[in-house]
Amino acid sequence: MQTHSITKDGWETMMQVNYLAQFYLTNLLLKPLLAAPSPRVVTLTSESHRFSLTTLSNLPSPLQFSPTPSQFTPVLQHNDSKLFCLLFSHSLHTRFHHLGLCSLAVHPGNLVPTNLYRHSLLYSLITTLCRPFTK
Repeated sequence: MQTHSITKDGWETMMQVNYLAQFYLTNLLLKPLLAAPSPRVVTLTSESHRFSLTTLSNLPSPLQFSPTPSQFTPVLQHNDSKLFCLLFSHSLHTRFHHLGLCSLAVHPGNLVPTNLYRHSLLYSLITTLCRPFTK
């Protein structure tokens, strides 16, 4: 699993790469997007958003964006970041669909071979055994 690390911007790396970067880039491009003939934003999310511990009663706090090393759990951070991506995509749709913006949230598929869990022997074993039986 990924170890805890902070970017030079002061955010936890996984949260910045998975969520904050998409949010920031979309906001930088929003005016040109809305001026385009068929604007669309595709946000990469994941089924893992279902396992986030974030609820309406404990919406994002600064702690979720930059947990301390002792509070960092890679799987939970990944789940939270993917939930935030899904909520962001929904928010874009709600705010801008009347202007023609199409906001899509996509899931890349199950057990996609990546290096996300390269430090977890157990996960590597599970994905190797289960991959033939998934989409």
